[in-house]
Amino acid sequence: MWNRVLWTIDNELSGSEFERLCIDLLYRQGFKEIVPVEPQDGGRDAEELPRQGRGRAGEAAFFQFSLEGDWRGKLRRDARKLADGDHEFSTLVFVTSQKARGVDRDALSKEVLRKYGWDLLVYSREWLRHQLEEAYPDLAKKYLGVEVPEWSAHLAAQIRFQNPSDENEAWAAFNAKSYRRAIAEFKAILDQQPEHAQARQALAWCQYCTHQYDEALASINRSLELEEDPQGLSIRACILAEKGITEGNKAALIEARLVFESLVESDKRPGWWTPYNLANVLTALGEHEEAIKWYRQALALCPRDARIWKNLATAYHLIGNHEEEIDCLDKALEIDPLKPEALASKGISLLVDFQNSDDAIPLLERAIRFNQEWTVHWPHIWYWAAEACLKSGQPRQALQWVEEGLSHQPGHAALRRLKSQLLSNLLPENPDLAQEAKRFWRNQLSEEPLDFCVRDRLVRQEERDGNETAAWDLLEECFRLLDIKSEFTLRASGFSIEETVTAFRFLPQYGRYRARFPVSDYWMQEDSLYDLPFPPPPSATAKEALLVYLSVAFGLGFQELDETPFQDRATIPVLQSFFDDLRQRIEHALIECAREFRNLIPLKANGTEAVAGKVTEIIMFLGLIALREFGRQRGWILSQFRVSCAAMNRVLDQYDESQIERDVMSNAVITLGEETGFAGEDA
Repeated sequence: MWNRVLWTIDNELSGSEFERLCIDLLYRQGFKEIVPVEPQDGGRDAEELPRQGRGRAGEAAFFQFSLEGDWRGKLRRDARKLADGDHEFSTLVFVTSQKARGVDRDALSKEVLRKYGWDLLVYSREWLRHQLEEAYPDLAKKYLGVEVPEWSAHLAAQIRFQNPSDENEAWAAFNAKSYRRAIAEFKAILDQQPEHAQARQALAWCQYCTHQYDEALASINRSLELEEDPQGLSIRACILAEKGITEGNKAALIEARLVFESLVESDKRPGWWTPYNLANVLTALGEHEEAIKWYRQALALCPRDARIWKNLATAYHLIGNHEEEIDCLDKALEIDPLKPEALASKGISLLVDFQNSDDAIPLLERAIRFNQEWTVHWPHIWYWAAEACLKSGQPRQALQWVEEGLSHQPGHAALRRLKSQLLSNLLPENPDLAQEAKRFWRNQLSEEPLDFCVRDRLVRQEERDGNETAAWDLLEECFRLLDIKSEFTLRASGFSIEETVTAFRFLPQYGRYRARFPVSDYWMQEDSLYDLPFPPPPSATAKEALLVYLSVAFGLGFQELDETPFQDRATIPVLQSFFDDLRQRIEHALIECAREFRNLIPLKANGTEAVAGKVTEIIMFLGLIALREFGRQRGWILSQFRVSCAAMNRVLDQYDESQIERDVMSNAVITLGEETGFAGEDA
């Protein structure tokens, strides 16, 4: 069954946005002091980084968040990393966007407790849906641009008062539905007649209609103390229901349900609005089958009300019966052809559940064109209109809808993401959009500097426009943003902009890899792996060049496995190709780095033996680095994709690892000769 909240998490939410959403949800659940790692970004694999904080009981806890499909493997990898670190804590909280069976959660809880001594709490897909639809719909709106519940929430009631006269200003305003003016007038009456039950009941209804639910509840409670009647109870139940829906207050919803049930049972000639209201409350509580029964009872009493048909359609949608959903929406639109909720719901259902974008487009367009006021309250309608046009092969029209939506809601996250995608798709055949696209992408980067998807698009466009300097500047800026300290330029690396921008999608992972295996390690002679008979050739620029150049080799290697289907990653052909490609890129990076040792080579006037001796030291040192870096990158990248050591060793048994050492040494000699001219008269 399609669910708008879960669909948006799966298709629109970046790792960092998911992380922030989870932190807010957990905070409201009683978890405190969750400290995110700065800087925040829009593209890095944020869920890889642990967050430290406090559990509900105040105990030290760590928090991990993941959009990854293999949530169990992700949890195990994260647990191993935390165990390797110097952390003291007792609870690990893991939030996944995937389904998690109870048996799997129980098994992993026992495993984590046995191995590490931690209590494990796993929150999964259904928990996210429940929290965002029922408990905290404000967070669904804030992070997903989704307003829930997905139905016409406003309840209905038949309000009658004995002998209200339009000659009285309060009742005249009430009958004209000028509720805000009526509130002031009724308060004036109650100042003089505090026991006036009808005035207090009318005040409560006016406050309810203007969404002042706390004030309305206080007014109706006082009215019921003065005189309890079915109308007053109905008003109180409506207030409780709307308050519960708006605030995610389940206790208020349950109380509203009890009142509506008692009214249905006690009323000998019930109006249609009481079963309708009860059905709405049941929908808010997730009891969709029961809600359908009561919507049907409301229709038996009032078959020509579009609101009932629309909300019945939503109930069918929520149980996955889309044929009945469409039938109900058609009946709602027969009664009210311009009802915006029905138009939007039918359009979205046709688009998502029936893959019928052509028929969805006119419905969504009508919802926008004839309900301008409604679109202000539900701006996601522009997103769906654009999505339908995109699916129908009309990207230019889709862009127009996005632009219109952003003119009303400039910060709408889903519309901004869709605009970025549309501009990227349109540019090859519409170069007139280049300046607009670059302006838009630069604005996005000013808000989310590490949104690598946007940076990728901007870099490629700058290169297409012939602005290579601007493209390289955008790439090299990433090192500073990720606190990878180097003043060295990538432009001298010999890697292309295309290779570099592809690799930089995984620059955050490279930063974590480099923190584990610093380049400076290669200059530590006391390292047990350093087996050369001379000290490492000193060169600060060579260290920086290695740090920068090797990032491209790493990123391209990571990308190669990232694009390989999970089931193929441990196969011999894939691993053989991965080793070959990674080796060649590391070779390239190290051979380019060889240039940074040129100042260490003495002039030829010092003697051929001195020149040859220093060149030999440099190339042997580079060969040793090549061998070790190849092993480290290979092992670290494969570990991130859960490729077993057994599979890796099976391929390595038939693989000549030493080839990288030989190739780097032989090619470094040529490079040093070109750089220093030590074979010429000036050396």
